[in-house]
Amino acid sequence: TDLAVLRGYLLGKTQSGEFNEAIADINFDGKVNVIDVVAFKKYLTNIIVFLSDNGDDSNDGKTAATPVKTFDKAVDLVYENGTVNIVDTYTLAEDFIWVNHLKPIQISGGTFDASAVRSLRINDNTTFTDCTVTFQNNADVYANGNKLVIDNNVTVNNLTHLYGAGTAT
Repeated sequence: TDLAVLRGYLLGKTQSGEFNEAIADINFDGKVNVIDVVAFKKYLTNIIVFLSDNGDDSNDGKTAATPVKTFDKAVDLVYENGTVNIVDTYTLAEDFIWVNHLKPIQISGGTFDASAVRSLRINDNTTFTDCTVTFQNNADVYANGNKLVIDNNVTVNNLTHLYGAGTAT
């Protein structure tokens, strides 16, 4: 769902900047009420989730000061088409398995370090933007038919083989 369109659904900003009235059924329960405002606020707070080697999965991931530690936790928290923002560096373990979360995501900021992984299987439509991605020499990356985008301001180190991208740009 387009964020600009969703913003247009909410009216009645309070002095603190909070929305207190909805004009659309954002949570699709057949009613237009304050619950739609709550659903929208939850959506807004999970557009960006912060991830770091120094994070903690008991954190909420909502700020760079409270990042989560594992990739799976970050992707679980982020909404569809949201961004997992790496604070400094995130390092994949040698036995890392990318679980299919069934939602497109964007990865940005910092360094996504996959140098310990010989074969990385990407199981979600994924866009890398404004970050550094480091692979092991002669690494194999499998997109498994998912859309893989290496977008603006991305530095890719050591990528040798890319297989099975439904769309790679």
